[in-house]
This record gives sequence, structure tokens and C-alpha cells, in this order.
Amino acid sequence: MPQFLSEWVAQDSGRLGASLQQFVGHPAYGPGELRSDLERFVFLLGGSDGQALFGHDRG
Repeated sequence: MPQFLSEWVAQDSGRLGASLQQFVGHPAYGPGELRSDLERFVFLLGGSDGQALFGHDRG
């Protein structure tokens, strides 16, 4: 589920950004930060090799 959400945020960050900012109440936490948090969670659960976290190509 976190990986699904991360990919959704990446694909539609333009529309989700305004909604997320309204929900969070501060512009410092946007779609990019949310996606990073989701990717980190997926990695910690063992669901990825960390490529999305460490800047490597997903290839």
C-alpha cells in the first residue's frame, strides 16, 4: 500500500500538492516529502532495495 501511494503521489503531485498543503497546514511538507517518507517506509519493511531513496535509477 505505501508503494502504491508513493507512485500515485509521484504521478499526480500537481493536484495533490494543494490538497496536501491544506490538510497539513504548512507548505514545508509537500508531495515530495510525502513520497520520500513513503519510499523510506517501503524500504524499512523490506519492500524495496532502496533505489528510490538513494538516487539510483529505477530502470
